[in-house]
Amino acid sequence: MSPRIAYPVGTELVAAVRAAGLIVVFGALVAGCDRPQPRSFNDFMEDAIAREGALARCNQDRDATLNDVECANARRAAAAMAVRGERERQEQLDRESQRKLLALRERAALQEAAAAQAAAAKRAAEEAAYE
Repeated sequence: MSPRIAYPVGTELVAAVRAAGLIVVFGALVAGCDRPQPRSFNDFMEDAIAREGALARCNQDRDATLNDVECANARRAAAAMAVRGERERQEQLDRESQRKLLALRERAALQEAAAAQAAAAKRAAEEAAYE
């Protein structure tokens, strides 16, 4: 029989320390993954559904979400989209107003031309009747 070789206590201690270290590192990684990063202003500008969902969540309890970064980003994005929509609406109204103003000017010019033509015809008729 060959004699058994016994591992020294130090090797078992090193293995135990390595195992404990791996558990600590794994626990830190898992703890770091618990909370995702808040979505940014640009994320909410690009994704209307995410913006509306975040606003619905944030508006349920305004006091609790007052300092929530994601809620602040969603609110800023909603305000920016409202401003953008208002600008587009204003531009559309300006274009429509310009179109209507042009149509009114054309109608007034046609009426003036028709009135001038009628006055000329009346004058011609009066001159013809006078002669």
